[in-house]
Amino acid sequence: MTHKTISLGLLPNPIPQTPYVPPTKNDWDILFQLMFYEFFNSLPSVVSPVHVAAAPRPLDPPGLPLSTFIDQDVPYASISSTQEQKQSLIVYEGAEEQLQLVQINKAMLESSWIEAMQEEIHEFERLQVWELVPCPDFVMLNKLKWIFKVKKDEFWGVLKNKAQLVAKGYHQEEGIDFEESFAPVSRIEAIRIFIDNAANKNMTIYRMDAKTAFLNGELREVVYVSQSKGFVDQDNPNHVYRLEKALYGLKQAPRAWYDMLSNFLLSQEFSKCVVDPTLFTRKASHDILLVRIYVDDIIFASTNPAMYDEFAEIMTFKFKMLVMGKMSFFLGLQISQSPRCIFINQSKYALQIIKKYGM
Repeated sequence: MTHKTISLGLLPNPIPQTPYVPPTKNDWDILFQLMFYEFFNSLPSVVSPVHVAAAPRPLDPPGLPLSTFIDQDVPYASISSTQEQKQSLIVYEGAEEQLQLVQINKAMLESSWIEAMQEEIHEFERLQVWELVPCPDFVMLNKLKWIFKVKKDEFWGVLKNKAQLVAKGYHQEEGIDFEESFAPVSRIEAIRIFIDNAANKNMTIYRMDAKTAFLNGELREVVYVSQSKGFVDQDNPNHVYRLEKALYGLKQAPRAWYDMLSNFLLSQEFSKCVVDPTLFTRKASHDILLVRIYVDDIIFASTNPAMYDEFAEIMTFKFKMLVMGKMSFFLGLQISQSPRCIFINQSKYALQIIKKYGM
């Protein structure tokens, strides 16, 4: 207490000390639930009663996100009579979870979502992602969850309904469950330089997307996951899956995918940039092919149109790729390409911000 405080007759207001209560497992599940939304670049939203079909529909207003999630939830939280002080909070959480669970059940009744789930399981089988084995003793078992996403284009039209089976990997510990989790990601400044260089050399930029990219990454560690809801083996309901490939939600999955893609490009006579490990180049006589990767999105440009087709061919042969043609939209950037000139703007993103904050 300072002399000035004493002279004014002020007394300090002590802050009451509350005992520390460690978080419960349910608290951690609720906290890390946001990781899945951030991981897939979308915000949580409640699905309206109008179900999303695979057929095209009228465009949504520009304030809506590019992706909509229908999230499989954690078990419903029960309310005890001894928890009167926290009853309102738990009731709210429980009501929210129950609402999401109802929406999940509605989604799983639609043929479009069932087909999306079956497509995901077929990819697991095609890529030999896992093997059903008896559950070993004293191992950490990662639970699985379904995430349903409506993918939209830059004009807010529905592209497809996508179901992803992800692992709840937030309980993994570095040095125990995985060794390396860092994966290089292109900075937005590097992407703008890439576009500027392509315009300067009169190159057209194309874009492709790797479907189920992380499922291609090979794991160095032994990871076990539980069987997913709705797809339990009837003959072995107590068995678990031992992963051979990476799975969305695992902390080492981005690194495993990057290593797989990087090693493949190097085997195809590409050179990796020393300064930027997300930029790969391949030269042929006086021509050059530039490839930049952003997780599972790949943009590429070349001075020789024949190198476009060759690169697209080797990529679609190795991975399941969606070739999207000329790049017109990437990471919030609207791109218009013409000879010797490439225009970039973010008008749609600006309109979203204006509407979101009521400006």
